[in-house]
Amino acid sequence: PDYGESFEQIAAVGVHLLHARDVLGQGVRVALIDAGFNWRDHLAFAELHVIAERDFLNDDDDVGDELDEPVTGNEVENGQNLHGTEVLGVIGGYDPGRLIGVAPEAEYLLAKTEDARLDERGIEQDSATEEDRWIAALEWADSLGAQVVNSSVGYTTFDDGTGYTHDDLDGATALTTRAAELAVARGIVVVASAGNEARQDWHYITVPADGAGVVAVGAVHPVNSVLASFSSRGPTADGRIKPDVVAPGEQIWTVSGEPFSPKEYGHLSGTSFSAPIVNGACALLLQLHPEWTPEEVAD
Repeated sequence: PDYGESFEQIAAVGVHLLHARDVLGQGVRVALIDAGFNWRDHLAFAELHVIAERDFLNDDDDVGDELDEPVTGNEVENGQNLHGTEVLGVIGGYDPGRLIGVAPEAEYLLAKTEDARLDERGIEQDSATEEDRWIAALEWADSLGAQVVNSSVGYTTFDDGTGYTHDDLDGATALTTRAAELAVARGIVVVASAGNEARQDWHYITVPADGAGVVAVGAVHPVNSVLASFSSRGPTADGRIKPDVVAPGEQIWTVSGEPFSPKEYGHLSGTSFSAPIVNGACALLLQLHPEWTPEEVAD
């Protein structure tokens, strides 16, 4: 197939070799937990197989842009659903000649949990309730048969002063980490971005990436495989090596999440985009080996 500008990020992890064998994620159910998804708006999602969607912020079944949401307000203006749309493009987009995602023929469950609105300082709001919504979305995905879960979101400290310290990154303390471990124990592959904190005071991975069974993904450049300067570092508080793997996360080609941009694409960077590359690869492996456990997929 003609990958357009998405070839390098695909080829860096060998996914094109599976695509050549017609392994595109068929029959594998993938859940994305993120800020929202304008999946109806973009040409690259014209053939996307969405099984279910749920907005855990506004308590409805539409994860795309709406004008008068009870919690997130006018989402067209505030960019609520940009991030999730961009993440979805990396794994599920399909527009030959422009973009081909890692697992474009998988079945998708789309969960909207993150409040992406900015406060008066221009900083994204971050409340402890986001972990509660993340866990609710994970339970929802489990109930609908998710085999792989992607979390391109992570948590450290919250606006009210609560949250975690590096000492809490032990795989057993953070609420989302504990929930993720339960999901892995139930046979679900959980993939989480490591975070973009390497140049920040926090420096380390975010939760739930610290989970022992969670596949934590760092970011590298798709051509030279040099570790991205922003990619969060390990180890965990109890000395485990994290991230578990790295994947392309710099200058990643994906859809534009902007409303009313059905043919727009662009380059983005972050572990948010390396995670869905690995997540999609996991889906392809499960298509070939549906009997594999999360540990076998990770290996």
